[in-house]
Amino acid sequence: MILLNAGFRPRRAFLFMVMSGAAAVVGGIAGYFLLAGAQALLPYALAVAAASFIYIALSDLLPELMRRAPMRDSLPDVGFVVIGVVIALLATSIEA
Repeated sequence: MILLNAGFRPRRAFLFMVMSGAAAVVGGIAGYFLLAGAQALLPYALAVAAASFIYIALSDLLPELMRRAPMRDSLPDVGFVVIGVVIALLATSIEA
């Protein structure tokens, strides 16, 4: 949605999303091996990753949703964002 709104053609936006996904996989594998030797840093790395996703959702995507559609059409999308945050909070409060 962000790339299309920025003027990318659908095919180019798809290509950039594929490259982004591939970079995420490479980063995940690198993080797995880098954090394997530093288990004490894992909770902090996960907290930074979760905070980054929440920040992006709330600062970039949510205002765009509210601007593109009438309020009554955007409420389900906003509700899903809130549900995602609640699930994240519940997942972090469960002790292993």
